[in-house]
Amino acid sequence: MRQKISVWLLLFFFVFTSKKTFSIQRHLEKSDYPYGLLGNDFGILNAEDLAVNTCRVKPMPFNGEKFKDYLYWQCFETKKTKLICSGYSYFIDFGTFVTLIVMTAKKQDTYYEYLSRKVVSMQSCREYKKDFKNLTKNEKYVCISGMYNEQDKNSAGRMVSYWIFDKFKTKKGCKPYFYGDCSLNYQIKKGCDPNKYTKQMHDNLK
Repeated sequence: MRQKISVWLLLFFFVFTSKKTFSIQRHLEKSDYPYGLLGNDFGILNAEDLAVNTCRVKPMPFNGEKFKDYLYWQCFETKKTKLICSGYSYFIDFGTFVTLIVMTAKKQDTYYEYLSRKVVSMQSCREYKKDFKNLTKNEKYVCISGMYNEQDKNSAGRMVSYWIFDKFKTKKGCKPYFYGDCSLNYQIKKGCDPNKYTKQMHDNLK
């Protein structure tokens, strides 16, 4: 009897975890924005997160070509990511000390660096670090949105994939580089049409 119960428990565990994994991997499969996610999002993103990234640039599949304007989402284990303020110098135009926001991540054997578009004040970067710490605390995964630049070796001879940072998101919330870039409603009020490219993308996928 005990052996039969164990078998049923194992079967239930297999079915439950299989369905859970299936739903995580497939919940965005029918999205109208199929190019915007590279890999698994671990249940963090939704269709609106992908739609926002179509507001400024026509969506395109990622093919590894340099300097892509379209914003792609990728997700990483939180323990393999960090946010730092890189550099420290006084900038006359800002009237204060400035730095670059840099998010680093590792997935399998590939290293990634997401850099802010421009220098920001040291205070702003510290606020980003604080938000990153709060939004990633006790979260297993974090997703980062950005434009692909290129892949090259860094000063240590390590091959790194370089991106322009746009925003990051966990199940706790989203933090953008530009105000409103985490909100589809905000972008629609600014003139974004999230359905502009939908039909064309579906035609291309046929």
